[in-house]
Amino acid sequence: MRNHRLLCLACGLLLLLPACRSNPEGARQPVIGKQGTEQAAVVERRSEVLARWARQGIRDAILLQIAGTDGLAPLPPGSVERLRQLQQAGDWQGFADYGRANLSAATWLSAAVRLGIVKEINWVTPYRLFDDLALAEPKLKKFLTTSSPLPAADVAAMKMEQGCLTGQAAGAILYVCSPRTLHKIDGPVLLFFDAGFSPIHYREYAQTNLASLKGLFDELSYRELRIQDAVAVSGVADGTAPLHSTYLADEFVEGLRKPELFKADLPPALWLLRDGVDDKLSAGDARLALEEAVKALQAHPDDRPLQLLKAEAERQTRSRKER
Repeated sequence: MRNHRLLCLACGLLLLLPACRSNPEGARQPVIGKQGTEQAAVVERRSEVLARWARQGIRDAILLQIAGTDGLAPLPPGSVERLRQLQQAGDWQGFADYGRANLSAATWLSAAVRLGIVKEINWVTPYRLFDDLALAEPKLKKFLTTSSPLPAADVAAMKMEQGCLTGQAAGAILYVCSPRTLHKIDGPVLLFFDAGFSPIHYREYAQTNLASLKGLFDELSYRELRIQDAVAVSGVADGTAPLHSTYLADEFVEGLRKPELFKADLPPALWLLRDGVDDKLSAGDARLALEEAVKALQAHPDDRPLQLLKAEAERQTRSRKER
C-alpha cells in the first residue's frame, strides 16, 4: 500500500513538471506596464542589435519595431553568407565587427530576416498616415512606394487589416501600423525603439517628445505585450537621430525597466526639464531653449542630455546670428 501511494505521488509530480518549467520562462518575458523589463538595453547601432539577437540564438521571432525607417533594403552581396559563417563559428566579435562595417539602418532588418532571426515585423511608424483609416491604405502605399526600398509589387499586394497595412515583404510578414492602430500581438516580441522616432512624431503631431514617449508606452501597455528582449538605439551612428535626441533612448529604456515612471501622474522632474528645453528647440526657438537649458543645468550640472541640448541651442543661436 505504501509503495502504491509513493507511486501515485511520483506520478502527480511528473504531471506538474511542465507547469513548473513554464514559470521561469514566463518570468523572462515581462509584460510592458506590469513588470519591469530588466534586460532592456541602449546601444548605438542597429548592427549591435543584430549581433545581440544572433548571440542569444533567437529564431523566428516577432519584431515590434518603433522607428522612422523599415531597414529592409537589399543587402550587399555575400553579406548574409559571411554573417552566417561567423554565427555558426560562434565568432560574436567578428559578427559584430562585420555588421558594423557592412550593415546600415537601411539594411540591418533584411539581415535579421535572412538569418532567420525575425519572421514577422510589426513596424510602428511616427508618420501621420492613419488619422483617417478609410484613406490610410492608399496613403501608406504611396509612402512605401516613394520612401521605402520594398518592391513595388509587394507594396501593391498589401491590404489593410486590423488597422495595419499587411502583407508579405522582403521574406517576412509585415504589418505597418501607428501606435494607436497597432494590433494585438500573440506571443512574445523583440522590442526595438529608435530615438529618431520621437522627433519625427513631434513634427507630425506637434506633441512634445516626452508626451510622445508617454503615449507610446500607454499604447504598448494596453496591448499587454510580452517582451522576449528590448533594445533602444540612440540613432546617431546610424544617421537616424541627432546627437541631442539620444537621451530619448535612455528614457524609453528606463521606463521599460521601471514602468511606474510612465504610469505616474507626473514624470520625473529631470525628464520634464529636458523636455522643456527640447520642446523649445524643436519648435525653432533656440534662444529660449538656451535660456532654459542654462537654468536647468544650474540644478543638474552633470546631466549629459541637458549639456547636449544646451550645445545644440548654442549652435542654432550662433547660426541664426551669422545669417
